[in-house]
Amino acid sequence: MKAISLKRKVKSFLIEIDQTKSCNQVFSSDISKNGTFTSPKYPDPYPKNTNCVYQFNGSGKERVQIIFTDFDLYISSEDVSSKE
Repeated sequence: MKAISLKRKVKSFLIEIDQTKSCNQVFSSDISKNGTFTSPKYPDPYPKNTNCVYQFNGSGKERVQIIFTDFDLYISSEDVSSKE
């Protein structure tokens, strides 16, 4: 089981996530077999101190496939300078 962070859009409706400090979501194949999701505030960086965990669950021998159409890793200059 792998976890991924982000905002959830499934089929024809969007579920808004409270973007205060966490954006935890669980995706289940019992509810939907496919859909899309984006990170909070995409394409802008996450709000400061945001911790997102996304859990994808399949039933029986089902497998979860995640295809990224855009994937950007960002380190702010503030994060870099604090490690020096």
